[in-house]
Amino acid sequence: MDMGKASVLGGNVVNSQRSNVASEKKYDGAKRRLRLLFVALLLFMSWAGFTLWDQYNGIKEKKAQLSALQSELSTALEENQYYLAEKEKLQDDEYMEQILHRDYHMIYPGQQLLPN
Repeated sequence: MDMGKASVLGGNVVNSQRSNVASEKKYDGAKRRLRLLFVALLLFMSWAGFTLWDQYNGIKEKKAQLSALQSELSTALEENQYYLAEKEKLQDDEYMEQILHRDYHMIYPGQQLLPN
């Protein structure tokens, strides 16, 4: 009888080992799918991080360009205001005479040019 019990017990041990092997094989596919999912998720996160970093650098460059262009615009507006004021002054005959005397050394007939 001991032999019968041993064989029965031995049979149960063999059956339980077979079921463990079967369940491990059953979970091998799930493990592979999880591993594949993890790799895919890692690749996606790497791509997203790179894209985010690239966009951040692009925005930083655009802000620098915007700042430079705003400075240039400010300078151009100031220059425009100066020339509009100069245009307005040039409509005045007295101012025009001052410029002709000062810059072009023009004089009225009978006047003498004083040396500097």
